[in-house]
Amino acid sequence: MGLLYAADIVVAADDARFALGYGALGLRADGGNIWFLPRMVGMRRTQELLLLNRAATLAAGPTRAFGAVRRMLRQLLETRLSDQLTAEKDSIVAASRTDDAQEGIAAFVAKRRPQFRGR
Repeated sequence: MGLLYAADIVVAADDARFALGYGALGLRADGGNIWFLPRMVGMRRTQELLLLNRAATLAAGPTRAFGAVRRMLRQLLETRLSDQLTAEKDSIVAASRTDDAQEGIAAFVAKRRPQFRGR
């Protein structure tokens, strides 16, 4: 999705679907997603894309990662892009150390649904 933000024109089929898979892996968004998306599609649609990914419920998801995304979303209008990218980098590094991220990545590799525990 990061490449779409840099484009002047984005061409996609009418039935194209876009999804951010970070939550399914127990990770947080990176690449400026949290900074760009609300400006392009609005806060509510961004929350849906980042938190639900149309594949899981909040309660069954990686709640620590979701909490970090929500904190960054609340601060985004007062945050410069460079600061946002630094925050996202720090956040995804921290998320990669969680049990949920390890489970998400292992489940992805094994082609199974992850079992997140909020750790």
